[in-house]
Amino acid sequence: MKLVNLRKAVMASLALCCFCSLSWAGEIEDEVKKAKSKTGEILRCSPAGKVPGTLSLEETIKKAQPGNVIQFLPGSYRSTTELFIFDQDNLIVEGDGSGGYVDLGIILYGRDCIVRNIFAAGIEGGGNLLAFDSKTRGFLITGDESRKGKTTLYNCCMNSLSIYPNMQDITIKNCSIITGAEVSRSEVKVVQTWGYGTVTSGGGFNDYSIVRFGSMNAKGDLRFEKCVIYSQWDLFAGGNKMLDLDLKDNIIYAGHSLIAVRKDTPEIKDISAIWNYFASNKKNTNLMERPIFNKDPKGHWALDKDHFLITPSSPGYDKGCGVLGFDSKGMPITPDTSEPK
Repeated sequence: MKLVNLRKAVMASLALCCFCSLSWAGEIEDEVKKAKSKTGEILRCSPAGKVPGTLSLEETIKKAQPGNVIQFLPGSYRSTTELFIFDQDNLIVEGDGSGGYVDLGIILYGRDCIVRNIFAAGIEGGGNLLAFDSKTRGFLITGDESRKGKTTLYNCCMNSLSIYPNMQDITIKNCSIITGAEVSRSEVKVVQTWGYGTVTSGGGFNDYSIVRFGSMNAKGDLRFEKCVIYSQWDLFAGGNKMLDLDLKDNIIYAGHSLIAVRKDTPEIKDISAIWNYFASNKKNTNLMERPIFNKDPKGHWALDKDHFLITPSSPGYDKGCGVLGFDSKGMPITPDTSEPK
């Protein structure tokens, strides 16, 4: 009798876990669906405000109010070295629908902001940020250390991801993080990246990694699900015992090491070894094979849609990982249905 009751309890527990997993998965799609239809007063921004009916970046930042839609037209906004920061809450940032390149590191310090349908040099934000259907050279997730926040990236593609995960609940789902740069293991130099950050390969460390973590003094959660994470060099720049990392159903490949190590230290190839660097030990299923893309990504900045799409003959093609698809302008697009591809 006790054995029967135990079996019932186990089955009930498994059913509850499955239900929670399905609810969590559907929650993101529902959130994205609502965010797609959100509207507000539109402020159109162009380089130096030269396009009729638009504002300059400086004018846009001064005029922006919570609830506004900031629509960026393509072009170079790098006429100055000054950093321009949006600190208003509840902003919606988007492209103009052309798929054109916005040459700017967009910085959002307000809370509850949305980034959608934009191709930008860099995107930085935190504090309940939701970003979807976008692509960028580099994503930087920040946060407010005084209170817990939630950030979600969905159906985005990028070359690198930097995270300051203090008190953050961060979910990266159906995203593709891909860099095809190949460098010599003995190479030592500094590479200027988007915005004001640098990537170095000196001091005995391999820092050509595509997922980097800032300093932490509070626990944070980071979950990757159904992503393609691909690096010709290293994957994670390092670990942190305050970071609860969860890798579930991803395609993961590192040409060298899963965790950046010193030049005189053996590279980490086995995914089970990376849990020594993080707080968690979640033994979820991930495919540790090199995917085959429509166009082999080369160099640091490979952002054509074919650099992110894997071929039908690729390992893991049927897993539904990475960006869900692209429109005719080469922008990531979320299917109308909430079903995975």
